[in-house]
Amino acid sequence: MKTIMILTMLLLHTFCIAQSEPQNHYSKKELKIVLKKQKSKSKSMEKLADQRVSFLQRELNLNNHASYQVKKAILKYSIQADKVLQSGLPKKEKTKSLSNIIYFQNEEFKRFLTVDQFYRYINLK
Repeated sequence: MKTIMILTMLLLHTFCIAQSEPQNHYSKKELKIVLKKQKSKSKSMEKLADQRVSFLQRELNLNNHASYQVKKAILKYSIQADKVLQSGLPKKEKTKSLSNIIYFQNEEFKRFLTVDQFYRYINLK
């Protein structure tokens, strides 16, 4: 009976440790630097998205609603692509993940672009 109780306590303790979140051991200064880098990265991504949307507006004659939706999709999938590129995945896995991201971005574009606009978008690449 004691053995079962000890094993139960040991398993319970192991599960608690496994489920606890890892601790960040950043100093306040390091944390500020990390947050600054994230802010500057998101601003640069937004700036690039704005440039891409402006280009697509001219080329595809997008209305305001479509431009807004395109910008949201570009930002969403750019963040995902950046995470893949920054990950430690092997090159083959990165390529596969990026291909999937492009596929899903194109599927999202199909929802708010006309058929003509979508085909022109595909041919721009």
